[in-house]
Amino acid sequence: MRLFILLLICVGSFFADGLLNGPLILSNVKKQINFNTLYKQISSTSIGHVDTLGTAVDIVLSQNGNLAYIADGDFGLQIIDISISNSPIVIGTLNTHVYALSIVLSNDGTKIYLASAKNGMIVIDVVNPINPKLIGFIDTGSFTRDIILSPNGKNIFVADLQQGLQVVDLATNTILARLDLEAPNKLAVSKNGKTLYIADKKNGFIIVNVESVSSPSVISTLAYNEISHGLDVVALSNDETKVFVAKHNGDFKVVDVSDSLKPTFLGTIESYGSVGIIVSNNNEKAYMIKRGIDIQVINISDSNNLVNISNIKIIGNAYALAFSNNETLMYIASDKFGLQIIDMSTVKILSSLNFIRN
Repeated sequence: MRLFILLLICVGSFFADGLLNGPLILSNVKKQINFNTLYKQISSTSIGHVDTLGTAVDIVLSQNGNLAYIADGDFGLQIIDISISNSPIVIGTLNTHVYALSIVLSNDGTKIYLASAKNGMIVIDVVNPINPKLIGFIDTGSFTRDIILSPNGKNIFVADLQQGLQVVDLATNTILARLDLEAPNKLAVSKNGKTLYIADKKNGFIIVNVESVSSPSVISTLAYNEISHGLDVVALSNDETKVFVAKHNGDFKVVDVSDSLKPTFLGTIESYGSVGIIVSNNNEKAYMIKRGIDIQVINISDSNNLVNISNIKIIGNAYALAFSNNETLMYIASDKFGLQIIDMSTVKILSSLNFIRN
């Protein structure tokens, strides 16, 4: 059974000196919080860390932007009301008893699909977000790492580190097709649903034709470099001419995919520890999530001349992020520190919400 406690921390003169150049927290949820440690970490110039229980590793928002759905590691699904940015509240939870690693929301907003690592994919009814219900299970293989919904909402593409790429038919909740890939880790899909872009931990960047979902096929591949072929993360530009890739222990790179048969590297910028990439709607910025460090903001307007803009310092380890529809707010799934919300106009942390387990 879980106990959720909402603790508002009002930031006043006590924190003023320490927070002038650091994140501003208006609300926080924590069990047995150490205020001295919290103050020390927040007011330091380095990233702030506060140890808590739980592992928030992925996030997706409802279409209206009022709800955040969190894949919460060993504790399944958390549903959070984010309609008031500086006071998020957990309204629903479902302990799936398996490790929730990646999350997808159906196009109609009625179902959540959780990639559950070694336990396939779980289907959850969220019509009533206060009372989510487990309604199905899909055996997708030995280690489901990432899932992504097709634009038409009929299929989910599954990256399994040992079983390759799989296509799930959501009408029947069955595996429609498989493609033998060595270690697919992260996925991106074109707007028309015909092309998948894959970061493979063994073979690098892979482009797959999924126009016929029942028979996916490799179009082309591109190794990270001659020594280390593999990649960890991938993101597609909104104009779909570029793909952004990174290796956990390597640099951030731009790939020209205007010719899917011959993808080529363009610009590169130094980075390290990437676990995810999000691209702004105007294709001018990439936000690279660096586990245990910060969020690196990169100017990608010139694909051959990438420039570091800034680093957004947060509390905890960022695993995934999502933007509000107008990109004024950033929502971060930050490991044991739960959910954090950042006001992008000031790059200040508006609120943090931790998940308490019993």
